[in-house]
Amino acid sequence: DAIINLAKSYINLGSEKKAIDLLLTINQSDIQYANALYYISRCYRGLEEWENVPQYVNKAIEEYQKRINDLSNTEKHNLASAYISTQKYDLANVMLKSLLEESIRESERISLLHDLYSINEIQKKYNEAIKYGEKELILSSQMYGKSSLESQTVLARLIYCHFELNKDKEAISLLKLYINPFDDLIFEQ
Repeated sequence: DAIINLAKSYINLGSEKKAIDLLLTINQSDIQYANALYYISRCYRGLEEWENVPQYVNKAIEEYQKRINDLSNTEKHNLASAYISTQKYDLANVMLKSLLEESIRESERISLLHDLYSINEIQKKYNEAIKYGEKELILSSQMYGKSSLESQTVLARLIYCHFELNKDKEAISLLKLYINPFDDLIFEQ
């Protein structure tokens, strides 16, 4: 666990190469092996070395699936993210919805809602994406503030979905909120 946490710190600092070197020290028999593979795939994505991503993400999925009933919520979220990166959206969707029902920490809920939004946006299911995006925006605004980068990013993505659905009135309403984030949020909880 300490190696994984240190590697995640390296990733957050933009030192993906150091993280990869560290993660490669984790033995195949270690319970953290699947996590190591997953984070290596994330490092290669961050480095834009796309040719290395599939082998690690697919191996991570394989390792997670070997002990699917014993995965922590973080590992389940990692597996769902791995499914997203391999375009297995239905599997990711089921897993993320299940985690959302169990999750109590707001930061976890925001991350899960973000991923559910992304899956639906990628698949051009804009109404469904909006549903998750609105929930994410409420939580993000409460946790980080209405004018935070996190909230503004969610808002921009919601505007996009509304324009894609030709819901210009809603999009313009959100655009006004984007321009002046101190106006009251227009969503119900």
